[in-house]
Amino acid sequence: MKTIDGLYFYEFILLILGVLLFVTLLIILVVFVIQKRQLKELLVFFLLPVLMIGYPSIQKINYDKGVISIETQSREVAKNSQDPVSRENLKQNLKNIENRPNSNPESLLKFGRAQAILGDTVRAEKFVDRALNISPGLSEAKKLQSQFNTPQVQIEKIISEIKENPGNISKKTELKDKLTKFIIAPDANASVLMTAAKTHAALGDTSKAVSFANAALKKDVSNKDAVELKKSILKNVNLK
Repeated sequence: MKTIDGLYFYEFILLILGVLLFVTLLIILVVFVIQKRQLKELLVFFLLPVLMIGYPSIQKINYDKGVISIETQSREVAKNSQDPVSRENLKQNLKNIENRPNSNPESLLKFGRAQAILGDTVRAEKFVDRALNISPGLSEAKKLQSQFNTPQVQIEKIISEIKENPGNISKKTELKDKLTKFIIAPDANASVLMTAAKTHAALGDTSKAVSFANAALKKDVSNKDAVELKKSILKNVNLK
């Protein structure tokens, strides 16, 4: 139902109730006119359905505009990935609307592409998977899914699942197995090094995690993930 994409359930219900109330008031208004009764008191009540319809309508309009903006901003970031303003605008726009209810595979695909452009292939893959669940024949989604199916993304996905459920032993065992097969070339970029750092951190090997984070910072001195990981490890060490 594309017409309600971007609306939370309570907003959709508010919209339906507002329409019903408006229709009901219109019927009463007609009755009042036929009976030649005063309309002033009744007209005041029309303000309520207008607000009930107006709020979700504005949210829907903002959502649709946001989806269009994400597509435009994604192209801008793809052209100039080093532009911090464009990247921040895209991140903020995604943050504002990506978690709203959505059953449109095309929109989900746009969110996935945007996250991939920003470097978050784990989140990108989740959006692509959702798009394929809704529309299994979507060729572009299939193409993106095959691109994301790399050892690095698989590891990042497991790390994400472990963060959600730290006590999941089977996932940690799976992560250990993936780590033994994860090839880190001597000239590996900061992204690969940070995947290794996060993997060791998830498995409790903080010394190796810090070592890989430092290596990532040598490749990219402004790598926020590396800085945050080191801070988190240092904080936990101090607490102990």
